[in-house]
Amino acid sequence: MYWSGLWTLAIVMLPIQTALITHFQASSGTVALYCGNLVLASGALAMLSIYVRRHPELSAGRTPLPRDEVIGTLVVVGTLLLALAIGTVFPRVNFWALLLMLLSGPAHRLIPARWRGTESVA
Repeated sequence: MYWSGLWTLAIVMLPIQTALITHFQASSGTVALYCGNLVLASGALAMLSIYVRRHPELSAGRTPLPRDEVIGTLVVVGTLLLALAIGTVFPRVNFWALLLMLLSGPAHRLIPARWRGTESVA
């Protein structure tokens, strides 16, 4: 599966990028590199969760993946994209933009209950 390979690549690259950002001073480039990798890993994981949700036969004998968990992964991707944009556009903010991840839980709770239901995704 393509998304699984992409997620694996992002996870394998994470220690390399972590070494780079600790070696060099924080800049828009290092923030873009690190946060971009986090977006890649989270985005691939979100796509995997959507795929598993749309193919319930993959969960044979287990509880199918709830829509709420898929929405949660998408909220994390959106929050990381926002942190990436803020951290690269405003150099003084740099990696502090990742503190926006603390808002992903409250943002997920703000999503209307009708979207978080358990009805099937078409």
